[in-house]
Amino acid sequence: MIEVNFEHWHYIFSEEDLQNGSPHQRKDIAKSKLRSALVHATLVLKTEQPILFEEEHIICANEAFPEAAIADPLADIEVWNEWRSGVRIFPYPGKYAKLSITHQLPKTSSTSSVGVIGEIMAGLFGQAIVGYDVLVRVIAQWPDFIFFPVNGRYSFLEAKAFTPQPDSYLDESFKIPKNVLGECLLEAISHLTIDPYVKVWYAFTEIQQVVPKIKFSVKFFELEVSDERRNKHPKITPTPVINGLAERAIQTAIIDFINNHPELLSVLSKLDRSNHRQAVEKILISISKERIFSVLANMPGKYKNIIFLDEDRIFKSVQEQIKRFKLTDTTEKGLDNKSNDTYYWLQPENENIQNDEQGIKFIRKIWQKKLYELKPLHSMIEMIANDWKPNIKNVNKHYQIVDSHKLWRCGSTIFFLSEGRPENLRVIEEYREHLGM
Repeated sequence: MIEVNFEHWHYIFSEEDLQNGSPHQRKDIAKSKLRSALVHATLVLKTEQPILFEEEHIICANEAFPEAAIADPLADIEVWNEWRSGVRIFPYPGKYAKLSITHQLPKTSSTSSVGVIGEIMAGLFGQAIVGYDVLVRVIAQWPDFIFFPVNGRYSFLEAKAFTPQPDSYLDESFKIPKNVLGECLLEAISHLTIDPYVKVWYAFTEIQQVVPKIKFSVKFFELEVSDERRNKHPKITPTPVINGLAERAIQTAIIDFINNHPELLSVLSKLDRSNHRQAVEKILISISKERIFSVLANMPGKYKNIIFLDEDRIFKSVQEQIKRFKLTDTTEKGLDNKSNDTYYWLQPENENIQNDEQGIKFIRKIWQKKLYELKPLHSMIEMIANDWKPNIKNVNKHYQIVDSHKLWRCGSTIFFLSEGRPENLRVIEEYREHLGM
């Protein structure tokens, strides 16, 4: 079991706070002022006892929420801890001469491993208290997650994670690295000044302990502006939402493009304005526009009308992104030799029940078991969305137990670990059909 202590803080930026976003203000002074202002945040919730997460829950969430591809983030931080604590050291005695080496600097924590833990915690707590599911997963840009709107307002969630730091590096009130906290608050006021209808959330995860038991501390900050400021501005769908939906449509369109026009792939490897390139772009734009309707059609009904209003903006974003799209050499080679992750999802290895029609897809082996994805059908997604209410008590709960298998909801997808016996998978498939998944 993994122990997680959780806090939820809420803060409304004042007009004075927002002035710190001015380019005339020195950044170090602005960050310091905003950190001082955050002291007046309201504590919404603090757990009295640690929340216990099962390791398989974290492994399943690892498939849904992180940006980086890591097979087992828990194993990664355990290995890092062994280096940090001196259990592992180089050179190994008896294998190499010591060469008068009397001191070895400890290995630093892998930024990807630590970051993945932060994104997993952000995703799990986010779907418990921020929104029922992630609408847009932003890659390599701010924020990490954009959730489906609640009461007509979108929530942006950015994940941060860190390992134990000296007290001098930490904010005195919240025990979060000062500079990181200051940068986050500056990002928040920068966006809220433009779009006051958004809620900006930050999830800070500290990996406090690895042995003998893994312990995390997770702090969520819910940041917004006053109703008075909000009421003075027109309400529009945030640009990151528009661009994210357009990107989702393009990604699915590229799969169709690869299957139907493989001979044209090389044209997309060059960013030029040749007639040939523009003709290929038109094909991809046309497919992407069709895919927009598929993306929107798969959303729960309560959200469709909100997002359909912005079709024109999404179409325009599709056109702009495709003009900038370049197929890299690595991607092209991966598609040719069928070795990269994208192609894996297009043509998965035959492994028991795993196709979309049956709804169960084999992902990979982990530990002594196999990891599977159970894809819900639209009726089940509707049920999950309609039943959702913010409730921290649900954060570590499995979705259902079927034939002794715990099913874990991570967004709109279900994951589970199994030995992979056909009879077990058949029971889970029957459960899916029974519930209309």
